[in-house]
Amino acid sequence: MSRVKDKLTRLKKEYASYGEYDGIYVKEVQEIIDELLNDLNEDEKPQKILYQPQAYGTPWLCPACGADQAKTEFFNADGSTPKEKITFCWECGQKLDWRINV
Repeated sequence: MSRVKDKLTRLKKEYASYGEYDGIYVKEVQEIIDELLNDLNEDEKPQKILYQPQAYGTPWLCPACGADQAKTEFFNADGSTPKEKITFCWECGQKLDWRINV
């Protein structure tokens, strides 16, 4: 995702040099770029995985899109407790935090 963020940032800098008479809707383009950057920043913040018991399927759901997630077990090879418990949604790419109390 950092490549996308870098490209949007470069695009924003490029459009900053355009004037209102360059034939491009500069303000609108800048607003769209800002919205996209904000969306990328939101995706980078881990959200707690949702746990909803169901009659069938997995009870683990992405908080952003609701896609089913496979239960993830975290471990360190040396037997110590893992510091981070984060994965990404296969559907939307949302960063998922698996530290939950069930």
